[in-house]
Amino acid sequence: MAKKREPKLIPTPKMSLKAALDNIANGASTIGAAAEMGLTHLEFQELVKLPENTERFNIAVEARGKWLREAVIDGLKQIAAADIRDLFNSDGVMKSPQEWPPHVSAMLQSIQTDELWEYQGKNKVQIGVTRKIKLWDKLKAIEMIAKHLGMLNENTKVEVTHKNSLVDIVAAS
Repeated sequence: MAKKREPKLIPTPKMSLKAALDNIANGASTIGAAAEMGLTHLEFQELVKLPENTERFNIAVEARGKWLREAVIDGLKQIAAADIRDLFNSDGVMKSPQEWPPHVSAMLQSIQTDELWEYQGKNKVQIGVTRKIKLWDKLKAIEMIAKHLGMLNENTKVEVTHKNSLVDIVAAS
């Protein structure tokens, strides 16, 4: 009896190429887009090299570049405009992270928490908390924005002219 042959299933992508290119235009990597489509990075590269896909891929990559530049500038603006008072309630107690506006998270480089405990009999009781907050360098963010805007001229040209030669100046001293 002949064995019934099962049709070969061709896997369907998890995501369409159009959706993957939209994700790239919005900052996703090509590796991530390939994975979302269920492809290896090499397979994805071959797919976008096809003549019907190349132009759309190039447009997506160009849009991603614009998106990334804007994201960097927005991040720097958040750091430059950061106000540490936004981390605390009016009574000076630090707000919980869920209460922070988005720009507050952007200004924080790290938070270190040390909890202080004491035993009272057999019970362990918290007697204090110390938090060390480290912010991103605000001045560096402002400097980077100023450089981007061309406000800082690092190439200063200095011209010095003397009527006397170096030999004459040395001989006169």
